[in-house]
Amino acid sequence: LHPLERDAVETLAMVAGAEVTLSLTYEAGRPALAARAEVVEELRPLAQRVVELPALDEHYRPDSRVALHHLKRKLSFGKVVYTSFIAYALANNLPGAFIVGGSVRHRLYSRWGLSPTDTNALVLLNIITYALGLATAAALAFTFAPHAVPRLLNLPVDSTRPLGLIAATLVIGYLVWSALGHPFHMKGRAIGPLPLPTTLLQIAVSLADWIISGSALYGLLPAGHGLGYVDFFSVFLLGQIAALVVQLPGGLGVFEAVMLGILGSKIPRHIVFSALVAYRVIYYLIPLAVAAILLGIHEVSRMTHKRRAAPSRA
Repeated sequence: LHPLERDAVETLAMVAGAEVTLSLTYEAGRPALAARAEVVEELRPLAQRVVELPALDEHYRPDSRVALHHLKRKLSFGKVVYTSFIAYALANNLPGAFIVGGSVRHRLYSRWGLSPTDTNALVLLNIITYALGLATAAALAFTFAPHAVPRLLNLPVDSTRPLGLIAATLVIGYLVWSALGHPFHMKGRAIGPLPLPTTLLQIAVSLADWIISGSALYGLLPAGHGLGYVDFFSVFLLGQIAALVVQLPGGLGVFEAVMLGILGSKIPRHIVFSALVAYRVIYYLIPLAVAAILLGIHEVSRMTHKRRAAPSRA
């Protein structure tokens, strides 16, 4: 509402005593509707009765489903999976993963009608989902397998449980904020958390992704190495965190160095190295090659479409 419209509503309702009904599309915690938070909170004290209709629960698609559901935008299954796969594969292998992934999503989603604002919110939600899953995985692994990493590295400390508790505190703090739903204001804009059910879905999806990723490498190790999956997963997360900090393309070299350095004390190094090479090819390079081909086909199709549309506009 413009200031004049707000004044008119207040005058009619409070001064003239007229019955005014005002309908606004708004749900607390949704970035796509955050701009209306201030208006809603200003008008709420003036109302004799506030009716909040239940949020729509449309069925969105996998991968980016959580983010698209949060934005109340629906794309076909093929478009969401197509975009998510390309963005994920390129971000996994190129420097500046979040920038690369966000740029790809902007490029593709803009062609299918999502505004830059919606795409920015979607990218932010994907980053939050990624971080929540990593923090949850670290909380579980470092808390319930606290001696794995110190034992394998012969560290002077004997437990990673303090790290796990720190990660758990961050996740629980975010869940509490999500449950309370109180937005904070930054530069005149209300920034609120996602609803609790959506946050729990974020954590579940991202945690499953981390577990599957770790399982892929664990499955490439030979049987009989004597290392349980939970202990292995703690080492895997440590390698992934180190790769995130260094920010080399795909964590190349950093992740492998951590895994070799730690697992090499339990499993012969040449076996660990072979498994890491196979994992790099299967989980990184093959998806990168497929994503590059798909994106190339998309760009050729886009340019062809523009050329065909140009004469008709002329």
